[in-house]
Amino acid sequence: MSERHEGHDRSAGLQPLAGVEFNVGIDMESHERFEHLGESRGATLRYVFDSPEIDYCERFENAAERFAGTWCAKEAVVKAAWPWVHLEPRRVTIGHSEDGAPHASIVDWDADAVGLTIRVSVSHTDGQAIAAAIVWGPTGGAE
Repeated sequence: MSERHEGHDRSAGLQPLAGVEFNVGIDMESHERFEHLGESRGATLRYVFDSPEIDYCERFENAAERFAGTWCAKEAVVKAAWPWVHLEPRRVTIGHSEDGAPHASIVDWDADAVGLTIRVSVSHTDGQAIAAAIVWGPTGGAE
């Protein structure tokens, strides 16, 4: 039975949209895993993150926390985008708007062109980072 409130059927907004698929990805990592990335500089850091991601993370006193969060966001997007495109994390770039909100894009693939919307959220707590991504767009297969 659907929940009713003030004479309105609250479940009405929860009906699936025809031809639209939603997918969620979540990832969690220890900050500790990223504490020594800076020591190996160069190749290791650039293999995992692009230059703007590195610059962003290194602006913070605890860069490992930011690297962990950025990595989690990449992995969450990989998981959420799977029905439409098969990725490796290095193809996902995480940027930030002026207010600090994270956003994701995919290298060499235009999500807008296939009608996808990607949203990502990152949190940090006591040595852990977690990120969630939701992707929605037309039903269909992956590349």
